[in-house]
Formats: sequence, structure tokens, C-alpha cells
Amino acid sequence: MKRIFLFILVFLCLTGCAASSQAVEEHSYTQIDQDTAKEMMAMDGTQIIVDVRTQEEYDSGHIPGAICIPNESIGCDSPEALPDYDQIILIYCRSGNRSKQAAQKLASMGYTNIYEFGGINTWTGEIERKEDIDPMFDGFTDFYYTYDASTNPPFYQRYRFYEEDGEFFFYHETREGGGWPQTEEDITASGTVKLTEEDRKTFFTYLEGGTIKEPEINDETGDAGPWTYIYRGNGQEEYEFPSYGARLAFEEYCEGLSSMRIKVTDNRMGAGTGV
Repeated sequence: MKRIFLFILVFLCLTGCAASSQAVEEHSYTQIDQDTAKEMMAMDGTQIIVDVRTQEEYDSGHIPGAICIPNESIGCDSPEALPDYDQIILIYCRSGNRSKQAAQKLASMGYTNIYEFGGINTWTGEIERKEDIDPMFDGFTDFYYTYDASTNPPFYQRYRFYEEDGEFFFYHETREGGGWPQTEEDITASGTVKLTEEDRKTFFTYLEGGTIKEPEINDETGDAGPWTYIYRGNGQEEYEFPSYGARLAFEEYCEGLSSMRIKVTDNRMGAGTGV
């Protein structure tokens, strides 16, 4: 009897260890070197790069295209910025410690393609800094470009760039026909596009050389515009392009974004300060 009991005990221990080993294997991540990470970043764009340092560290310099999800913010629930459990996720931090912690936490949640590649302190590739953007835009939250025309039929065009929960978006809206002034019932085309960090940097290059001033009150009716407002920590201010050509180039850039079909919200502007 003792032998049978001993046999059962050994069997349970062995199967328990095997099950435990399998569980660890199922909830694991892959560690890669930074050269491999660079190759994966150059793939077809389906991967996402995650910087798990603090926001302050991220702003001081990060890998282009990376999003910031601090390791301390990763708990039991999956991050909203990572909705796809099968997406390739490349993770790094400063030295490789927090990235390993974050990688394991995400793997334990069920993410299947986690790749950890150490710290930015040994990164030899390009590094992007928030300071690369003109300090005049510090505190930026919204940018509106609106044009009205009381022609027959009336015409209205609005472009909006804004930041929300650490991400960057572009909203466009066209109103045609109807009476004057036009209302939301006259909207003929609208949509919101989620932009990349590179898009955000491109957007600010179109504003370089401009000036920001106190908004002017214009009570005139009829043709008006463009009205260009920027919202920062100081509230609403008026932005003026450095030249007519710069304004036309910005309009062309916005028209290109308007043709994109990646919509992430409904056809309304949503929450935010309106003009």
C-alpha cells in the first residue's frame, strides 16, 4: 500500500510540474537583440513599438513610432492602446528591467507575440525627442482650420488636429448646400483618422514659421476665413501662417488626410472645444 501511495505521490508531482512548466511556456515572451528588433520594425507596419518608461522619460527621447505605456500603469487589465492580442508588440525601456516586467505581465494577459529587446540606453538607431517640435506649441491640445463661404450654395470646411489620451487624431468636415448659416444637417462628408507619431511631427512642420496671437473678434457676415485657432495651456489663440503659400500647402496636406478611410469615431467631431 505504501508503495502504491508513493507512486501516486510521485506521479502527481511530476504531472504538476509538467503542468506548471506548460503554463509558464504558454504565458511567456520572446527576448531578442536590438538588431533583430530593427529588422522587425522595418516590416509591413503591423507591429507596434511600446516604450514602458515614464512619460517624462519618453518625452526626453524615444524610438520613432513608439507609444508610451508606463510599466507601472500595466495592471490586470489589458491596455486600451493594445486591443489586438495577436499583434506583434516590441517592448523596451531604459535598461531592460522594466521591459521584461511589462512583457511578462502582457504575456500573462494572453498577448501572444511579445518581443522584448532591452533598453534605449544601448539603442544605436534613430531617437526622436519632443523637443524636435517648436517650443511655441508647448501645451498643444487642438488646432482648428475653418473656412466659410456664403456663396450659392454655401460652403464650409473644417480641419481639426487634436491629442487625446496620448494619441493624435485628424478630423475633417465638409458642409454644402442648405441655408446660411449652415448647421450639422448640411454635413456631406466627415470622418476621423488616427495618426502616427510621424504624422504628428509632419503636422507641426507645416506650422513652422507662423505666429500665435490673441484671437481677433470678427462680427462681419458673409465670406469669412480661414479662421485658424490653436488651443494650448493658455486657452484659445489665433494662429497665422507665415505666407499664403504655406497656407495652401497646409490645405493640400489636409485634403490628402481627408481622403484616408481609417475612421475610428462616428461622423461627429465629438468632445472637445469647438470654434
